[in-house]
Amino acid sequence: MPSGPAAHTYTVSGTRLTVWFWAGVCQTFALRTDESRADRVTVRVVVDKPAPKGRVCPMIAKYQNVQADLSRPLGSRSVVDASTGKALPRGAGATVVPRPGAGTTVEKGPR
Repeated sequence: MPSGPAAHTYTVSGTRLTVWFWAGVCQTFALRTDESRADRVTVRVVVDKPAPKGRVCPMIAKYQNVQADLSRPLGSRSVVDASTGKALPRGAGATVVPRPGAGTTVEKGPR
């Protein structure tokens, strides 16, 4: 399965883990989780369904999310992005969006 975009943030409700990320609009994505370590849940956003061959796709990124059910509540475990090795911050709040030639702008993401 093709690799997907880096995860940006996460939210959790019970055992339902939601990971937020920026990605194009022509593919669909899935979340793979690894709970083999006691101190963390490692996540990877993957391409679940690539854009159809020959389809013209606009170069637009959208703030999206994917979900997975954990085997037990997250508790004190951290959520780590497998593609970067970095712990993700909790919350789907404000995100930093680069704008070419205009510096960096802070915009609100989904809540």
